[in-house]
Amino acid sequence: MFDLRLALPSSARKLPGFYRSKANPVDLSKPLVVFNRELPANTAAFNSALMAIPEVLSERVKLRIGTELYVTYKGRKTYRRLNGLYLTVSAPNAAQAMLFVETLHRFAADLEGKWLAPLPEVGSHTAEPSDSTSDSTRDR
Repeated sequence: MFDLRLALPSSARKLPGFYRSKANPVDLSKPLVVFNRELPANTAAFNSALMAIPEVLSERVKLRIGTELYVTYKGRKTYRRLNGLYLTVSAPNAAQAMLFVETLHRFAADLEGKWLAPLPEVGSHTAEPSDSTSDSTRDR
């Protein structure tokens, strides 16, 4: 493999950050880790007031919950939205909307330290022989 340090002048032998090896490599063998923080009181009050606006206007409270990925983009660590991976919820009032959000947070917290398995594909399991078949015909 080509070593980039050899192509650089001796004064610039230090590799840029994206070529350097990580001092603390990420443990990819760990199960899910969930980071959930408590909201400050003023932020929670602002969110509640914001959700109350549609209710006052006799409208349903519509939430759009998106999915973002933490990546390095243009040399900076940032969150990038994953296109099309969002959930839209229409709640009858602000209380139901907040209960939905709290339920999502509790569900995510319950997944802490667990491994998830994909759903089995439809039709991927093999059919069991029927009980009416005798044992002698199953062995053939």
